[in-house]
Amino acid sequence: LEQMGITHHRLTRPLIGLTATPFRGKSTVETERLITRYGSNRVDEGVLGEDPYGRLQDMGILARTDHDVLEGGKLELTSRELDMMSMGRGTLPPDAERRLAEDHSRNRTLIKALLGLDREWPVLVFATSVNHARFLAAVLNDQGVHSASVDSETPTVRRQQIIEQFGKGRIRVLTNYGVLHQGFDAPATRVVVVARPTYSPNVYQQMIGRGLRGPRNNGTERCLILNVSDNVINHQQQLAFTDFEQMWRES
Repeated sequence: LEQMGITHHRLTRPLIGLTATPFRGKSTVETERLITRYGSNRVDEGVLGEDPYGRLQDMGILARTDHDVLEGGKLELTSRELDMMSMGRGTLPPDAERRLAEDHSRNRTLIKALLGLDREWPVLVFATSVNHARFLAAVLNDQGVHSASVDSETPTVRRQQIIEQFGKGRIRVLTNYGVLHQGFDAPATRVVVVARPTYSPNVYQQMIGRGLRGPRNNGTERCLILNVSDNVINHQQQLAFTDFEQMWRES
C-alpha cells in the first residue's frame, strides 16, 4: 500500500476494498479494524435497502434459498480439543471431525436425505473428513447416484476433471473436504449440504456461496441449503448457519 502512496497519514489516490465477507469471524475488534482500514467509509450502505439479501434475490443476482436442518451427531471434545477451539478455530479439530464422521446414525440420516433429493439436482456436499467425503460418494454410487469426491490428496488434474464433469451434469453429487469453499465455480449447483461443523461465518458463507448464484448470474432460481446440526455437548458456541436466518426467508 505504501508503494501506491497509501499510509495511515497519507492518501494520494482513492482506495476501494471489495469483499463478499465484510467482517472478521465473530470478532467485533477485528471487524472494526478492517472497517477503520478503509476510513470507516462503506459506500454500499443503504444502496440495497434494509434487506440486501432479499433485494439481490428479487433482482435475480442471488438465488432464492430454501433451508432445512438435519439432526446431526453428539460429540464431546477432549480438554486438548477445547483448548484448540478456545483459540478461535472456525471448524472442529481433525480428530473430533473424524469421530463425528464415524457416527453411523448420523451417516444414515445424511445418506437418506441425499437419496431423497430430486434426481436432476446437482448437489455439493461439504463432508466432515476426507474419509467421510469418500465414503459418502461410494455409498451413493452403490445406490445408483453418480457421485465423486475430491480432497487435498486428489491430484490436481483429476480434481479438475471431476469438477468439470460435475459442472456438465455428468456427476450428480460432488462430495469434498476442505477444498471447494473457495476458488470453485459451479453455478448450476442446486443443493449445498454443509455436513462439516462450521463456526466461522466467513467460511460458512464461502461454502453456501457455491450455490447462491441467481439466474442473472448464470445460476439457478432456487438453492436448497441443507445444514447438519451437530451437538458438541461441551462447546457452547453456535454453528455459523444460525447467524444467517435472514437468508432463509419465504419467497
